[in-house]
Amino acid sequence: MEPGTPPAHSMFKVIKKFTDSGVCCGVNIDPILPFITDSQSHLQEIIDSCHDSGVPYVFGALLRLRCDIWERVKIILKLLNIENGIDQYKNTIYQFREPLEPWYNVTVNESYESRVLQNLEEKVLENGMIFNFPDLIRSRRLNSNQSYNGGQQVTLTSYI
Repeated sequence: MEPGTPPAHSMFKVIKKFTDSGVCCGVNIDPILPFITDSQSHLQEIIDSCHDSGVPYVFGALLRLRCDIWERVKIILKLLNIENGIDQYKNTIYQFREPLEPWYNVTVNESYESRVLQNLEEKVLENGMIFNFPDLIRSRRLNSNQSYNGGQQVTLTSYI
């Protein structure tokens, strides 16, 4: 990586090499963090990079909180000086009370999730991409009369 090059930029350069070679690629923007990575400009930057890299499929999901993740998010919200961020997470966006149980996942409320994902979908569609992933996993019937790999175990590379 060149000095000063953002890691995401390098990642999209690699993705472009794959799409230029005919590999079907998709990007899942996950997790989207409320107040941190959910801004229109942040999402647009990722979508533009997907488009410029030839990615036809883009999807996204919002952060699910666990107790360990919540502790890190609180630190980030404080470091970024996001006013009332912790209270907004607890009372509005995720609607939970502390302490979170170690095995419990909290999801964002439906209206917030719907608003963010609808915005993301609109931007994806405006760029001529698809807001979903293709069904690339299909059952494939093996010809029982054909011997693959000299009768050895069949692997993914057997199909290439």
